[in-house]
Amino acid sequence: MVPGVLDGSVTTTRRTNGLKKFNESPDDWVAHHIDGAEWEFKNIKTLADYHIKCPYGQIGDGLWMREAYSRAFRRTDIQNGCIYKADSRELLNPVYGGHTWSQYDKCWRSPRFMPRWASRKDMVITELRVERLWDITEEDCKAEGVWELCSPYLMRAEFQELWDSINAKRGYPCEVNWWVWVIGWTPTAPKSTQNG
Repeated sequence: MVPGVLDGSVTTTRRTNGLKKFNESPDDWVAHHIDGAEWEFKNIKTLADYHIKCPYGQIGDGLWMREAYSRAFRRTDIQNGCIYKADSRELLNPVYGGHTWSQYDKCWRSPRFMPRWASRKDMVITELRVERLWDITEEDCKAEGVWELCSPYLMRAEFQELWDSINAKRGYPCEVNWWVWVIGWTPTAPKSTQNG
């Protein structure tokens, strides 16, 4: 996903964070937008309702991309003194700065712990909604980074495979029509390449 975000072909993501209660029995709920990042979920069987806010922010909020990176071999001639795992190995000398890629492989830091200064991409949220996973459209598939294929059905099948490769092991296989947040963004001005 990182290369697609960097080149602008990926502009949307779907996430389940904050929706666990509703995904225990997804068919029992309907959702309505209230205002900003706030949504109402109503249970069609019990008529219970809950108001929740999107944990990812609201339209106009800034985002920054986190990815696997390394500073084990600091250099001043690369952005922020970091190298990034998503960068194509063909574009970098396999023996880089006197160190082989196998040495870098031992030093990758998790995206979860990436500091703000090390991020290469800033975005702003331009779209926010909650919907069922199977409601994805052909345009949505493209925005998620699925290659444009000959039919919407094939594109949805490709998206389902992509979703399962990331989320099935977390207990969210595509065969269940989960509630998901749909977050869309546009890039902001390019970041400075000064060392952080």
